[in-house]
Amino acid sequence: YNLLYDNILLWSHYADNHCGVCLKFDMLEDLDFFTVPFHVIYDKKYPVYNHLTQSDQLVNMMLRTKFKVWEYEKEIRVIKMKNGAE
Repeated sequence: YNLLYDNILLWSHYADNHCGVCLKFDMLEDLDFFTVPFHVIYDKKYPVYNHLTQSDQLVNMMLRTKFKVWEYEKEIRVIKMKNGAE
């Protein structure tokens, strides 16, 4: 993926009218946090999810999917689950 820090459309959507900041992370500096980055799946249809029959697909269907018009973002997400008390 190319760096998108200078993409004017992303700045207008996410940076409070071009007044925000762009953060860059070195994934190799914190391998525990960035263990499993997910590339977002862009689709023309929103996913239909049934927790009773597809609970193993929650991440793929709900957290990785975004509508096709947002594909220019080339988004990668890091999803962290809490396991136990803080």
